[in-house]
Amino acid sequence: SGVVVAVAGMAKISPFEVVKRTSVPVLVGLLVVIVATEILVPGSALH
Repeated sequence: SGVVVAVAGMAKISPFEVVKRTSVPVLVGLLVVIVATEILVPGSALH
C-alpha cells in the first residue's frame, strides 16, 4: 500500500484512482496465474 501512496503522490492523483486503474489488470493476471498453475502443476488440490 505504501507503493500506491508513493505513486499517487508522484502523479499528483488520488490513491483511489491508482487502485481503480490497476484493479482490472491485477485481477486478470491473478486469474491467469491460477489457471496456469492448475494446468501446469500435476497433482494440484483440485484433482
